[in-house]
Amino acid sequence: MEYKKLYNVLTEILEEINAHKLFLHQEKLNPKIVEILNQKEYYITLHNVELLKPIFFNHLQKEYYGFTSNYIEQKDYFFYLATIHPSSYSSLFTSVIHFRNKGKEFLNLEYKLKKHNGKYEKFRGVTKSIDTNNHYNFAISVLEKIERKQNGDNESLSEISLLTPREKEIAILYCEKTMIEIAEELSISLNTVKTHLKNIFRKLKINNVKELTQIIKLLYP
Repeated sequence: MEYKKLYNVLTEILEEINAHKLFLHQEKLNPKIVEILNQKEYYITLHNVELLKPIFFNHLQKEYYGFTSNYIEQKDYFFYLATIHPSSYSSLFTSVIHFRNKGKEFLNLEYKLKKHNGKYEKFRGVTKSIDTNNHYNFAISVLEKIERKQNGDNESLSEISLLTPREKEIAILYCEKTMIEIAEELSISLNTVKTHLKNIFRKLKINNVKELTQIIKLLYP
């Protein structure tokens, strides 16, 4: 069900491409198709499958990456490696293998993409090859952000309001620093840090730093 609306959007786009053609002369994108893609409230990328490179981003995707133009020149597969979080490389490789094998069905994947400010965000997307005169040299991806879970979805998240400002500060720091480093940064004793952490774990009803990190990432991505 999560991908159903993405299927529908992509199917509509492919129908428009079949009706109006993707390219005009000299492989220039049809302005009609460009207009359609830019009107969609989804993140859309047109790929050259043969060259393993993006060639067009709609307005929403362009703004996400911080580009000034929708048209992409002198970009190759390294662009994908640079903008996809390493944890999502498996999704990238799945895409490459799928289209190298001339896969024509919908491809459903999740990614973490890097925004122009360096922040990574989660997306789910549907990609499909485009039939241009029985050649499948191009594909199009339609993505949407995966919204963060609401506080009510996790009991620990609902308890975050019980933390004092100092406890919240230490909770955030503890996801990346040791207790000794926290004590030095905040100019407090190690025992004070330990006491705060004991209270944090008790209030959030969690048992380890992994659970704490998951909560902090949801609240402060």
